This record gives sequence, C-alpha cells and structure tokens, in this order.
Amino acid sequence: MTSNGKRGPTSPLAAVEPLIADMCIQRARMGQPLSQSEGILLVNSIIDGTIHQAKLRQYQIEVLKMSFDAGNIGFAGSAYWRNFKERNKDLLDSGVAVAQAACRKEWSSYLNFTQMYDLVYDQMKQAGVLEDLEEPVWMNLAGEIVSSEADD
Repeated sequence: MTSNGKRGPTSPLAAVEPLIADMCIQRARMGQPLSQSEGILLVNSIIDGTIHQAKLRQYQIEVLKMSFDAGNIGFAGSAYWRNFKERNKDLLDSGVAVAQAACRKEWSSYLNFTQMYDLVYDQMKQAGVLEDLEEPVWMNLAGEIVSSEADD
C-alpha cells in the first residue's frame, strides 16, 4: 500500500492531479466535459517542460520499464487517463458526458469565468496563446472593442 491508500506506486503526476481534477470539474459544469483525448492533451500541456514531466519520464523508465527511446516517453497516455479517473472517481462524475452550449446563461457568470481564468492563465501564458494589450479595452458580447462598458 502507498501513502494514498491504494495498491502500487503513487502516480508521478500526483502533485498536479488536483489541478487537473478542478479543470475537469469546471469544464463539466460548463457543459463542456473533457473527452479522453482532450484530457490527455490537457495533462501533457500542463506538465510540458516541467519537473512533473521529468518525474513521469523517470517513472516510465524505472517502474514501467519503457525504453529510453520510446516515442511516447514523458507523455501521459490513455492508461494514465484511465487511472487518473479511477483515482479521482469520488470527485469526477463518470456518467455519460453530455456536451451543451458553452454560453449557457446560468453558467456565464463573472465568478465562474474568473475561477476558470485563474485556473488556466499560467498554462495559456506558457502555451503562448495570450495577447498582452497596451491598455485595457471594453468588448461587447460579439467580441468587438467598444468605447465604454455602457456600449456593450
């Protein structure tokens, strides 16, 4: 038994799993649950170039006995995702996912968007998808820049 009360070694990504679980929950609440492939991409984007990826690589070589030159060394795959969901089943609803429009009125609140923004900002910055503006701007619901909050 390990420190997490389960059989076998502790996941090398245990330190980032609370973040991953939070992001899964937020997406599900938005009506945009993660598919397996999206979840794997999310995990790999979070750990890319970090100590967590190095720990995963070491675990794969030493515990899973993967070859040093395996093309997928240092990347989470479907087995990781399946085990992650099992380890976090008390937090994650594993029922049938139903995608809904992301702009659902009851979910589109300032608080929810602030929480989601806070969770993904660092990953978005690292991925290079943020655009810094010289000065703040107001935007309307169509995403067009307007002169004031009243114009939205």
